[in-house]
Amino acid sequence: MQWKKLIIVGTFVGAGFALALALVTGTFYWYRSRPKLPEPWNTNAIRATFGDLDTYGASNALSFSYILENTTAFDFRLTDASGVSIAAKLDRQRALGIDEKGEIIKIDYPIFVPAGQRVLFTIRLDSPYTFKAKEKPASDATSEERKRYGEELKVYIREQMPNLAGFVLLDEDHRYKIDFPKGW
Repeated sequence: MQWKKLIIVGTFVGAGFALALALVTGTFYWYRSRPKLPEPWNTNAIRATFGDLDTYGASNALSFSYILENTTAFDFRLTDASGVSIAAKLDRQRALGIDEKGEIIKIDYPIFVPAGQRVLFTIRLDSPYTFKAKEKPASDATSEERKRYGEELKVYIREQMPNLAGFVLLDEDHRYKIDFPKGW
């Protein structure tokens, strides 16, 4: 009778061990197969500071200049618009107005910012946002004329686009969010 008891206890211990092993293995595979949460947006990797306002082209379309600073130890490069969204920050709605097709908010590619360096970057607003108040100063204009033109641009933007609070670029591949502040 003693050996029957040993076989029964051994069977239950083996079954318990197999069940525990199956639970641990199943839990491990379930945990590994869960969808991974995306990393939070890195808002400090590339910093933008407002530079200047200007116009371009025959229609005097608006042009916003910024300085991009790469605070990382790695070069930052965007070769095209895939995985990139550019948006206007809307003050009243506290929302982003994303220009999915890039029809109004335009940037030039490629974008390259070497590690630890600063580069000039331009955001352009195409039609219907054109500055019609005055003709752009000639290339030989005085600094006073250019300054006056820049001040007129700032007034125009404040009056015609009071809801514009800057721009945001979202790079999904790097998970970088670049905030272009309002400087007008």
